[in-house]
Amino acid sequence: MCSPIRRMSILVYAVLILCSCSSERMSDHSSRNRRYEPHEAAAINGFGSITARCGSGFLAHNPHNGKHLLYLEGTHYEMGFQQGYLCPERVRAMVHDYCNEILFEMLGLPFGSDRVGPLWSFVRAWLIDLVLASDDAIPVWLREEMQGIAEGYRRAQSEGRTSGYVPVTYQDVLLLNQGMDVISSLTYHMLGAAGLACNQFACWGERTKSGGLFHGRDFQFYTAGVYQDASLIAIYKPLSPDGRPAGHPFVAVTAPGFVGQATALNNQGLGMGIDVVHSWAASGATPGVGGLLLIRIVMEQAATLGEAISIVREASRGCPWIFLISDGKEPSAVVLETIQSFPPEPWMAERLADAQRLGTRLIGMPYSCTFPEQGIMVREADFTTPEQLKEKGITLPGYHNNPKYPQDTTVLNLSFPDTIEDLPEMIAATNHYLLPEMRAFQWAPLISLVWRSYWPSTEWRYRTLVDLLVQRASHGKQLDWERAWRTINFLDPMTEEGSFFHGPDRSQQVGGHVALMDATDLVLRALFGHYDDPWVEIRLEHFL
Repeated sequence: MCSPIRRMSILVYAVLILCSCSSERMSDHSSRNRRYEPHEAAAINGFGSITARCGSGFLAHNPHNGKHLLYLEGTHYEMGFQQGYLCPERVRAMVHDYCNEILFEMLGLPFGSDRVGPLWSFVRAWLIDLVLASDDAIPVWLREEMQGIAEGYRRAQSEGRTSGYVPVTYQDVLLLNQGMDVISSLTYHMLGAAGLACNQFACWGERTKSGGLFHGRDFQFYTAGVYQDASLIAIYKPLSPDGRPAGHPFVAVTAPGFVGQATALNNQGLGMGIDVVHSWAASGATPGVGGLLLIRIVMEQAATLGEAISIVREASRGCPWIFLISDGKEPSAVVLETIQSFPPEPWMAERLADAQRLGTRLIGMPYSCTFPEQGIMVREADFTTPEQLKEKGITLPGYHNNPKYPQDTTVLNLSFPDTIEDLPEMIAATNHYLLPEMRAFQWAPLISLVWRSYWPSTEWRYRTLVDLLVQRASHGKQLDWERAWRTINFLDPMTEEGSFFHGPDRSQQVGGHVALMDATDLVLRALFGHYDDPWVEIRLEHFL
């Protein structure tokens, strides 16, 4: 099924590299009607060195920036097999090293799994049992792809393409893809620490110079000392067994081992990203379909914003998340503020009643909140915080949740954060709910206390990002591609905001990745690895 490493001929590579644009955005639209072979498309986008092949898939290297592109084509099982075979060391690192260390990083512990010894094996087995409880909620085709990853890895291992003998099983791959939902749901009710800093925005229409839609995505997530080196760009082209399209092709910023995605753009102009949100309305029993897998399903099955919303709404979900979904065709974008989709447990009804009474005291008038239908509410671009809720909260002079943000004097998280802007054709999200009806699901004594130092961070990032957007996309100004990139990359240590947030060292790891998607022209730019690494850029249409 898989061939050994092959190199493109010097002649073909030389011809194709003349067409590539490695340092500036590709702006020549004259080639839109031309069809390229996948390896030609990779070379045009700067990834001219094919380092390994498997079936229709391959791994390509960009000699200018050292980054990799993974091209996957076939049935879902075949795409999984290709991934496991082409990137065995990265798969092993993600399903073992990453999964073993991320919990310790989440909890802010000064040691890792090696210090726990044999006890960690029992903890990992317990986590696998928890994710297996959600197995039936996951579509069969995604499970087949996970199985393919494990079997592709085993094939590579049998051919000596891995260092040492460390097995990778279906359960290991499932843990990588569903584990964050399980861990998050559990830790929302237990002690822990949080260093997450996810940020997103979408601008379109009169806010952009082209009139198209830009979707910025800053996925500041845990690296566990692994993700930054395993990250790459992946192109997915799903096919049925008879070779017909089985889903929409898409591009993603990811790491091998993942079937679900955190940032992706499909050929229909749909972009989607996920942000963590701390809420007590989470299922500790089962995560249902995890947030990363939901993005994957949307990428393959949705062609419109409405279809994407319906997929999330109808899914069985156990973990709260915030999603920003953009559609370059309309153009438009929405934020989905979600909690578990399962019926609330009895104690949840009591907690919501307590939150409703608290909200009434905060604003001095009746505050109404109920469990949203199927655990989801849609925030559209024209939503603004009602005047009667602005600056409502419990504050104490001299009180600070985090001394880094001395302007924040709100006790714990008891407030209604302001949307700040009222501009159409613009929307943003970080790691807190903005819809008044959803705020109650973040008010809980333990959660508020545990993440006490975190609340000022998410609100500071939201205000900072929105202020930059207003400065650059209003009052006669419009975002172009480069200005949009600087806006979503506002936490780069070279900027004033980034130096304040991360410190000035640009050699530090990017937590996850930073990405900008042009959902109209189907272009994705991404920075991953370290802040002083070069970014990469892919034009999806070349692969269609």
